[in-house]
Amino acid sequence: MSTKNPMHPEEITPEWLTFALKESGVIEKASVIDVKRTIIGGGKGFKSSVVRVGVKYDQAESDAPTSVVAKIEPEDESVQAINKKFSSFEREISFYKQVAPSAPIRLPVLYYAVEEPPAYSMLMEDLSSLTPGDQTVGMHESQVMATVETMGKLQAKYWNNNLLEELSWMPTLEDLFMQYDESNFIENCISFLEHFGFVIGLKAIMIGYKLKDNINWLKDEILSRKK
Repeated sequence: MSTKNPMHPEEITPEWLTFALKESGVIEKASVIDVKRTIIGGGKGFKSSVVRVGVKYDQAESDAPTSVVAKIEPEDESVQAINKKFSSFEREISFYKQVAPSAPIRLPVLYYAVEEPPAYSMLMEDLSSLTPGDQTVGMHESQVMATVETMGKLQAKYWNNNLLEELSWMPTLEDLFMQYDESNFIENCISFLEHFGFVIGLKAIMIGYKLKDNINWLKDEILSRKK
């Protein structure tokens, strides 16, 4: 491919979008001639740069999206290190390719993905017409209940589903429990208490310390119930 994969939002070009959308079969004859980029989430997502891209074509084509959402791995080396440690982009791409098509909930369509360094990226259906949750303000009761019901549908679909064991990219228990070794726990705990200790109260804090002291027992219990 001669068209350069984007390393950051400014490099999302009409040429690259045309290639990606044609490669995935979203468009056939039309070509993208202009794009309008709008950063979502104040410039950066948690582990990715997220951009809504308005799309203009040289000709009309049925079902051609007028906007898409692109997620690109940031150039920030510290974020890249986290992504590499947890294989964040590879797992997300694999989820949308292998699990999402059969999931019982509404998910954005993955149009195209770059699955290689130096910058992973995803081109997805734009669902910005829906109402997202606000991590700062929080959610009202109806939003919380809708979220729990959706989580329940997804959990029920894959509860004790042996097919998940065949997914090599699926996170393991080690991803969770590695956060509770001695060095990580102390560092993470200090940071968490500085930011949220006043919210959760002393009882919750003590539960956290109890969890740390019994983490090996909990790990064995979870593994025994998987058998």
